[in-house]
Amino acid sequence: MQRALAVANRTSQFVARLDREILEQMAPAQLEALADRALERRGAVESGTTAEQGVPERVVAVLRVTTNGDTRARETVETVLGQLAKSWRFRSAQSGADGRQVLEYVVRLRKSVQPALLLDSVRRNEAGVHGAELA
Repeated sequence: MQRALAVANRTSQFVARLDREILEQMAPAQLEALADRALERRGAVESGTTAEQGVPERVVAVLRVTTNGDTRARETVETVLGQLAKSWRFRSAQSGADGRQVLEYVVRLRKSVQPALLLDSVRRNEAGVHGAELA
């Protein structure tokens, strides 16, 4: 238990120092790029593969979903992501003058899931989803 606490404390101290010395100085766009890269690195570590071994890392993509602005649409999209994505993170919501809303997610798909399946699953829902695309 003491060893686990010591490791946790070192990790916490490392993250705090990284935040003070590096992250505070970064612009929002740089932080976003770093977050995406950290997700890629985590996936490579979890799967035991790295680009250095010649195995491509899983693709991280941005999913943009156009909805009618209803909160049920967001809940539906996030349910689909929970089923088909290895990991995902809500990035932003932008509202248009016509009442529609564009939701953006940073997504890493499961190995067995093709991008077309994710898009079809999101579009098939009838909870106010008007369109979806991966970038």
